[in-house]
Amino acid sequence: MRFLCLYKPAKREGTPPTQKEMAEMGKLIEESMKSGKLLATEGCLPSAGARVRLSDGKFSVVDGPFTEARKWLAALL
Repeated sequence: MRFLCLYKPAKREGTPPTQKEMAEMGKLIEESMKSGKLLATEGCLPSAGARVRLSDGKFSVVDGPFTEARKWLAALL
């Protein structure tokens, strides 16, 4: 099973990471790959995915990460 992890920094959107942040992420990726915990670092397809949430000890899965356009159109009509 594969998971997507997103990191949302507290910086303003579009602010590039610092050299220190890049070095730290590179070290984390290298250590994770060597240990066998990380298998790949490729991106996701734009139309595939789901959102998994843990709330009150229970998991829920919904289509995601974005609502499909046809669902928005149906809601507007």
